[in-house]
Amino acid sequence: MALKLIGKATLLYSIGNVCLRAASFLLIPVYAHFLSIEDYGLLMTLLLTIQFMLTVMNCGMEHALVRFADEYDRKKLLGHLIGTSCLINAAAAAVLTTAVFILLIPFFRGVLHVQQVHMLVALTCAVSLLQSLCDHMVAYYRARNQPLRYTAAGIGTALMLVATSFVFIYILKMGVKGALAAKIITHLLILIIVGRHILTATGFSISTEMVPRLLHFGMPLAFSSFGQYTVTGAGIYFLGLLSGLGAVAIFATGNKLATALLTVLILPFQLSFQPFVFSKLGAPDLKSQMSRLLTYLMLAVAAGSFGVVAMTKLFLPVIAPPQYADAYIVTLLMTPAMACLGIFYYAETLLKAAQKSYMIALVVTLCAAFALPANYLLVRFFSWYGAVAAANATFILLAAASLIVGLKEFPVPIERRRVAAASAVFAAVLLLNILLSKADRPTYCLLAMLFAAAAAWLLWTCSFFDQREKDFVRQLTAKWRRGGKGK
Repeated sequence: MALKLIGKATLLYSIGNVCLRAASFLLIPVYAHFLSIEDYGLLMTLLLTIQFMLTVMNCGMEHALVRFADEYDRKKLLGHLIGTSCLINAAAAAVLTTAVFILLIPFFRGVLHVQQVHMLVALTCAVSLLQSLCDHMVAYYRARNQPLRYTAAGIGTALMLVATSFVFIYILKMGVKGALAAKIITHLLILIIVGRHILTATGFSISTEMVPRLLHFGMPLAFSSFGQYTVTGAGIYFLGLLSGLGAVAIFATGNKLATALLTVLILPFQLSFQPFVFSKLGAPDLKSQMSRLLTYLMLAVAAGSFGVVAMTKLFLPVIAPPQYADAYIVTLLMTPAMACLGIFYYAETLLKAAQKSYMIALVVTLCAAFALPANYLLVRFFSWYGAVAAANATFILLAAASLIVGLKEFPVPIERRRVAAASAVFAAVLLLNILLSKADRPTYCLLAMLFAAAAAWLLWTCSFFDQREKDFVRQLTAKWRRGGKGK
């Protein structure tokens, strides 16, 4: 029953997460068609910079809010938790913005290939602060297990961002600055609306006594997130320095399309899995349920990768001009990295459950240290192919190391046979799409459907699923059929 509930929560979070992040995908045609390829590369570099700034400004407070919300709510101190975590967020933003203008302006001139970068950097810092606070407040809905409100916030953000971006980029012709201005307006309005709703219920107070505990838990996770962005971000920065903004645009577009797997599947799983685990710590059946969930995650990643690559194959020529054609290869080759991120998030939950978040930061930091020289060497000689290779190598290392450490600190029995079978399906998906990378659309669709049917049949008949799981699938299918007949 618990696994069924987490499945429903994952679906709701998937809808909310898709809506929250849908704007980044819906805006690809706007950016690709109404910005030059160099300006698109410039914008992608700034958007990556925003992700780095978000992790520093947030200081892990989003994770701390989710982790400690139940505890402080029982103590009638939820308003203190929200107020104190927001204060930490704002203080970190002020320190970072000052440091950027003092130390990093020469760096941005080199990466962005623009001499007058002060306005762009100022807008980037403003977007980062508002988005950080907005994401932090929306995390309250995760902490309180309110996926429907999380979904509503996602829908509102996506619709508003697409509308404002269209106005600033297409109608007002403001280019990259317009794209950043649209983000500022959108996140400011969402922050006002969501903040008013939440703070009316919880209040807003500050407790200096909470600061050390929140930072002790959150800062290692901020380092972890920063390290994750370093893995792929290093590739974009080195591409900008060594290969030009055109290569950045191709790599960033393909990588963005590959992250659809994160948006639709992996992040929603994380959003529902972590509160599920934290709320059941000590339950006798928790570890067996976690073991099965890892198996389901791996199988879902294989199916999701198939869908993401197929959609990219079919629709990339529609959403982007011909000069972005190589982005399909980037998407295909980046799917292993996305799958490894799913394993990492699973292992991250194990370490959070054991309250060993500093180990997450240590593992990620070591992997990020590997990513920097790997990206420099590979990008220098192989351009965006090198960035793809460096990202995959680093994420494989990250997934393996974090899972080993996580299972040591919070042991969970792994269904090795079923996980191996799901991994084999994922490898077959990659191989099929590599072989069909030059195929025309009708041929690709036919062979892809045949492969999907064959894979499903093999899994069903070769004892991958146990009888309880098969019964559940049959009941679900029968329910859908009855619903269809009712209509």
